[in-house]
Amino acid sequence: PENLQNAVIAVEDKDFRSEPGINVKRTIAAALNEFTGNALLGSKQGASTLEQQLVKNLTGDSEQDVLRKVREIFRALGLCNRYSKETILEAYLNTIPLTGIVCGMEAGANEYFGKHVEDLTLAECATLASITKNPTKYNPATNPEELIKRRNHVLYEMYTQGYITEAEFNAAKAETVTLTEKTSTTEN
Repeated sequence: PENLQNAVIAVEDKDFRSEPGINVKRTIAAALNEFTGNALLGSKQGASTLEQQLVKNLTGDSEQDVLRKVREIFRALGLCNRYSKETILEAYLNTIPLTGIVCGMEAGANEYFGKHVEDLTLAECATLASITKNPTKYNPATNPEELIKRRNHVLYEMYTQGYITEAEFNAAKAETVTLTEKTSTTEN
């Protein structure tokens, strides 16, 4: 759903629709942060775009070195030259790891809310987008308070970036996160 797409973009890569697969300004700032230890651009934020995160998810290339970042940059540029932003976003949403063995937003919607992704509320979309930053810290079953804080931050970003109205922001923020009950059945 559009709310899920917008939630992920708002919190992960607000320039997704206009950048060429990399964010040059953030990449340079992140590189300088590494070498100087300073927080340029106001924070020690990561420079990875959704395309770069997708490359990492698909390749499993997670070495912590400069060469991996260079490979990732060139692969992300290649993705943008070959595929539409819609295709890249769909692939990202279908492969992003959530908690445990749950990967992809459809699987997350089913696991946590017992419904298909297209049936999610705005608050549920923001909840799923929240988990992706740190699946352990924002695990809905084990850290619900942290998850709610993060969900509200995602909703705030959506509001300030113009994806939702103030009324939608307030209504979604007030919504309780209700997880589906998992029951196990045994056959004799």
